[in-house]
Amino acid sequence: MGGSKPTDPDRLTSILEDEIKGKYHYGENDMDDWQLSCIGPFRLKWTLLDRLPLIKCPTLWLRGADSVLVKQFEIANAVKRVTDSGTKAELEVIPNAGHILPLERPEQVNAAVKAFLDKTHQ
Repeated sequence: MGGSKPTDPDRLTSILEDEIKGKYHYGENDMDDWQLSCIGPFRLKWTLLDRLPLIKCPTLWLRGADSVLVKQFEIANAVKRVTDSGTKAELEVIPNAGHILPLERPEQVNAAVKAFLDKTHQ
């Protein structure tokens, strides 16, 4: 899965199979329209980096430490663009996780989100 080492490959495979079967059942494409129009031969053709300074609410950015799709320097740069514009942004790196964080490490993701919301909405 994106070059990461899933903690439970059978569970991830089952989830993805269910999604694909559901799309097939309803006559949908395997990939979403935005994916079909934006994914180039090697990486996405578009970027929203220049729009990051427009974010005006606190944001939590999550990255799996083992993700090969989003490099640490890339997400750190994105977070810096937000904070440089004066908006609060935090980066949390989840150990032993790849790109599909909520499926690979749901407890850690939930804990990170809860902690962020608790700090942000005091």
